[in-house]
Amino acid sequence: MSTQSQRFNANDADVVIRSSDNVDFRLHKKNLEFATGGFPPTTTSSDSGEVVKLDETAATLDIMFQFVYPKRYPPLYKMEFEDLMLLAEAAEKYQVFALMNTCEFHLRKFLEEPYAMRILEFAAAHDYRGLIEELAMVLIDQPLSAIADKIPDYTIYKLWSAYREERMRLLFHANQAPQKPLFSDNMNFSHCNCHNGTWHRIVPVIQQQLQKPSDLNSSHIQAVFKRVQESEPPKPSQCCTRELDRWRSIIMNDIIQIQPFSLSK
Repeated sequence: MSTQSQRFNANDADVVIRSSDNVDFRLHKKNLEFATGGFPPTTTSSDSGEVVKLDETAATLDIMFQFVYPKRYPPLYKMEFEDLMLLAEAAEKYQVFALMNTCEFHLRKFLEEPYAMRILEFAAAHDYRGLIEELAMVLIDQPLSAIADKIPDYTIYKLWSAYREERMRLLFHANQAPQKPLFSDNMNFSHCNCHNGTWHRIVPVIQQQLQKPSDLNSSHIQAVFKRVQESEPPKPSQCCTRELDRWRSIIMNDIIQIQPFSLSK
């Protein structure tokens, strides 16, 4: 037993679409023809009483069909992630062009864990390169083994791999602390506490904060070195502080050289 959609129940409708949960939508073929590029019902004759059944629920179809009529579209900004993904997949499946662009826009507010991997898979499947470029930084800490099956396009995967490899190289370089502080000729060695282990104490503290590619960002680096230099006694001496500044400058210079991930190469 099916029920009738309250919103889509036109008397002059010439096609009937039934959702997976048995709700009927009475629509107009012309609107489907002009607003979509892959809707099966456009060749269906309703004279025979045939009902076209789709896999999507009424909740998804009710929103999607509002995008095939010339009127103000419904807002999507309050949609939960799972509902938005179902709608986005339906828009791609039936090529509802206005809805495709709208879903891409609203997916951008979910470009973070735990949603990023799902969005990457969707973006790669439907060639949303802008989304993929933005996700590269969000997912930079993910191993390539976790990314490989999400990006079927070899060219995109190759660029992604090269981008992550460069970030890993810079991370390795960032962890290469100066072996020991350098002293000026007029500095009294006995007044510097570096010789009693302070330098070897603070180096691992910094390295522990440089474990992931995403750690290579300016605000994080500045905060890490500031915490060390303002730590509880024994505080770094003058010579240690000078070397900490040099180490930080080296890392910051590397960060400045990092280019955003781009698929236009």
